[in-house]
Amino acid sequence: MIAKYTPKAPPMLAHARNSDSWIWKGILKTQNRIWPDLCWHIGNGESVDLWLEPWIPGIRFGRPAGPAPLVRPITKVVDLINQNSKTWNTALIHTMFQKDIADLITSIPLSRYPGRNVLRWKQEHNDILTVKTVHNYSLKEQNSEHLGCNTTNIDDFVWETIWKMKVAFRIQLVLWKAIQDGIPTKLNLWYGYGDWDTNCPQCGSETKTTSHALFFCQSRPRDLEEIAPCPRLQKLGLHRLWHSSTRAADPEEAEAISVIRGMETALSLGLDRTILLTDYQRLVRAFRDHSEDLSWGALTWAPDMYALATRF
Repeated sequence: MIAKYTPKAPPMLAHARNSDSWIWKGILKTQNRIWPDLCWHIGNGESVDLWLEPWIPGIRFGRPAGPAPLVRPITKVVDLINQNSKTWNTALIHTMFQKDIADLITSIPLSRYPGRNVLRWKQEHNDILTVKTVHNYSLKEQNSEHLGCNTTNIDDFVWETIWKMKVAFRIQLVLWKAIQDGIPTKLNLWYGYGDWDTNCPQCGSETKTTSHALFFCQSRPRDLEEIAPCPRLQKLGLHRLWHSSTRAADPEEAEAISVIRGMETALSLGLDRTILLTDYQRLVRAFRDHSEDLSWGALTWAPDMYALATRF
């Protein structure tokens, strides 16, 4: 149907005509309803129009604000990428866009082995756009309009999400406390009066809030090797694997990065065979079937995993 009704323009930019079939018109009507929550996950960037299609996470409509220039020598996202180093052309980007937009673009991670661009949908927990998820979303939206308001309790939703996680209860409890800012940090223990030192005792440079204690303190234990070093791993040089300067946006991306670091270290040691162990079934399916059912961050690293796996 795409080849028939919009052979040259992307489907996201297509408009219905009177002569089009009712099926195609229905597809375009539904597409307009889900448009605000669509965003391209950039692989090679060759097919994504940087002015007209959503591809920048974190901003309204997912594309640069304002009308596109009349003269557009650069029209595709691929034109903003250095093809030799597979990195963003920061100099060009900062000359084309305002600083806040340019910073968002250059913060989008790129794979060293870019694959195809994947259209993701933010309303689904795994960002995968399917007919079933769109149908369920439409029913939910209709029910909300019928009731006149959204009666979902956000606290109940968060707790139900945590409760369904297949992890130990103590981890669920810590997550819940962190979200509710209920961890007894020095700031939370301060009652607002008196001479109370709220600085972090580890780094001593910032107030010890929940986010600082869990994520941003530079002096916190980074991994198990700092707490209990393993001589065998240190001898092999593998103790450096447990922490990388790369920040992961979600646990699945962190697992993908760990897999990549493991394969890179195995190659550097001259190993020609290795066994990868992971409890993330979606990563296992990605290895086996090249599935795109991965989190946003893990999908970026997937081509790197595939390319490194072919070297064993």
